[in-house]
Amino acid sequence: MHHPPAGGGGRPRSRGREGAQGRRGHRRHAGGLGRAGHRGHRGRHPGLGHRGPALTGRLAVVAPVAGTVIPLAEIPDPVFSAGLVGPGSAVAPDPAAGGRAVAPVTGTVVKLHPHAYVVAAPDGRGVLVHLGIDTVQLHGEGFELHVAEGDTVEAGQHLVTWDPAAVRSGGRSPVVPVVALDAAADALDDVAAVGTALTTTDVLFSVAPR
Repeated sequence: MHHPPAGGGGRPRSRGREGAQGRRGHRRHAGGLGRAGHRGHRGRHPGLGHRGPALTGRLAVVAPVAGTVIPLAEIPDPVFSAGLVGPGSAVAPDPAAGGRAVAPVTGTVVKLHPHAYVVAAPDGRGVLVHLGIDTVQLHGEGFELHVAEGDTVEAGQHLVTWDPAAVRSGGRSPVVPVVALDAAADALDDVAAVGTALTTTDVLFSVAPR
C-alpha cells in the first residue's frame, strides 16, 4: 500500500484515478454477480451446472424489460461489451413502457441486488440481468424488489420496479445487459435483431445446452 510522505505532503488523489478505481470496483462487482451467485447455486444443487447430466433443448431468454435491442458490444462498460461476464445481448428501455423488470427465464433467483439479478433455470443455466450501467452506485435508491433470493419465479414474472428515466437524468446509462453465464461465446441462437422493439414476452435470445 502506498503511503504519502510524512507531514501530509502527498498529492491529493485525482478525479481520474478515483474514476478508474470506481470502474475497477464495478468490474469486480459485475463479475462477482455472475460467479458467486451462479456457482453458489450449483454448489447447493450438485446435479446442476457443468457437472450435471447432458442438457437437452435450448433455453429461451425473454427480454427482461421492454425496449429496443442493442448489441452487447455497444454497452458503455467493458465488463459487458468485451464479454468478460459472458455472451448476451442488451435492451435500451422504452420510456413509455414503465419500469417493470421481469425474470428472463423460469427458475430460481440465485442472486438479487436492487439493480441486478441472476435467475438460474432448473438445469443450472444462469442469466444475469443488470438494470443500467454503474447503477450499483445508487445503493438501491429508485429500485423496488418484489421477490427475494431463493424464490422460484416464472419467465416474465415481475421482479423489480425501477425508473430508467431517473437513471438517465442522473448521468448514467439505463441500458440493460442480459448475459448467459458460463456459456460459450457461440452458445447463443435466435438472437433478436438489433433495433427490434421487444416486450417482456418476446425472446431476446436462446442458449444452447452445454
